Amino acid sequence: MEYVADTIAITRFISHPNRLGKRALEILRDADTGNSKIILSIISLAEIMYLSERGRLKFKLKNVLEKVDNHEHFETANGDLGGLPPRRIVDMPKAC
Repeated sequence: MEYVADTIAITRFISHPNRLGKRALEILRDADTGNSKIILSIISLAEIMYLSERGRLKFKLKNVLEKVDNHEHFETANGDLGGLPPRRIVDMPKAC
């Protein structure tokens, strides 16, 4: 089955899986075993980048993109990020 994961689900799955609801955790873990497919929206990835650049997350966008890029059961909504494969996207520097 395919599911679209929101920003909260993905960030908690990576950093605090015990803070996810039982069903959400089950679905995300099923993707690791190939029993479900998780789709991440471009908006969620942008939110993760924003939150990590502001120090509100303990991981970077590149950590999420590596998981997407290296796992056949996780993907971005349209299969890429504006024509660039996820492994080519880097964190934006902070504004001066």
